[in-house]
Amino acid sequence: MFSEETERIKKIRSKYRQPSVDIIMKLQLKKMTKGKMFIQVLKNGKIAHTFLKLNEDLKAVISGPNLRGPFKTILSVSNIGSVTKDPQQTKTKKLDQKLINFLFIINDKQKKPLLTFVAQNEKQFANWSDGFRYLIGKPIEESITQNAIDELIDVDTEIELFDSPKISPVLPPPPIDLNFKVKTTQFL
Repeated sequence: MFSEETERIKKIRSKYRQPSVDIIMKLQLKKMTKGKMFIQVLKNGKIAHTFLKLNEDLKAVISGPNLRGPFKTILSVSNIGSVTKDPQQTKTKKLDQKLINFLFIINDKQKKPLLTFVAQNEKQFANWSDGFRYLIGKPIEESITQNAIDELIDVDTEIELFDSPKISPVLPPPPIDLNFKVKTTQFL
C-alpha cells in the first residue's frame, strides 16, 4: 500500500514539474521586463551602475543609466549561449567580497563573455541568472528558483491528493450519545 502511494505521488509530482517551472519562470521574466539596477563590470575592469531590463517581447536586453532611460539595446537574447557565475573571469578589485557571490556573466555561444553584472542580492541574482537560462533553454541552477518550483509542485500535489477519490479522510466514529452536552451546560 505505502509503495503504491509513493509511486502515485511521484507520478503526480512529475506531472506538475514542467507547468510549475513555466509558471515560476514567467513570473521571473515579468520582473525582468520591469528592470533593476545592477553594477556592470566593464571589459576594462571598471564598474558602472546600469539599469537593465528585458524588452516586452523577451528578445532583447536593454539598458540605461537609470529607470527613466534613455534605453538602448545592448544584446539580443538569441546571441546568449550561457550564463555563468565564475568571479575568477572578472578583472576587477573594486567589488565588495559579498557582492562577488551575486556576479553573473552572460556569454555568447562560444562561451566568450559578453556582459558581466552584479545583482544587489541573492534573490535578484537567482531571478536574472535563471531567467536568462530559461530564455535560452538551459536548466535552472539556483536553489532559490528551484525551491519556489518545488513549493508549487508540493501545493499542486497536495491539492490533487486531497481531491482524489482514492484517498478519503479518516473520520472519527460518531459519539454514542450526546449526554455529555447536557451535563456540561447544567453547571452554567
